[in-house]
Amino acid sequence: MLLLSLLPLFALSAFAAKNSASADPRDQLIALAAEGNGVIKLDDDTYNLLTSPSRNWSAIVQLTALNSFKCGPCKELDPAFRTLGRAWTKVPTANRNDHFFASLDFEDGKHTFNKLGLSSAPAIRVFPAAKGPRKPHSGNTDPISSSPLSTAVSTPPS
Repeated sequence: MLLLSLLPLFALSAFAAKNSASADPRDQLIALAAEGNGVIKLDDDTYNLLTSPSRNWSAIVQLTALNSFKCGPCKELDPAFRTLGRAWTKVPTANRNDHFFASLDFEDGKHTFNKLGLSSAPAIRVFPAAKGPRKPHSGNTDPISSSPLSTAVSTPPS
């Protein structure tokens, strides 16, 4: 009898899980940005969602190695990047939801780091919108990449 009374609850939770999994990618990113105080914490899956070839939003992604390797240059860059993301939360919603700030740490995105051929960090990648009215007039939607900043930061001046 107890099992029968719980059946509607299980059905409702399964329905909710199905709906959240099929939610609009932009809505998922908006929610993740709100959770992260303006900066989306990425893993391999959310990196792929954010950088989808069908994106009609732009994004700036910080690639770090803070957790695993205690990267010094990453530690220096991270506060400024998070300040930018936090400031972006003050932008009017119509514009805020067309651009995202995100951070992927090596520990959470080993596959992505390997796919990108990154062997040092930090690095920044800028992804213009690939579709829609925000797509660059040039038509070039390839990401703009910095070389890993650790090389620039750790090389002594001549």
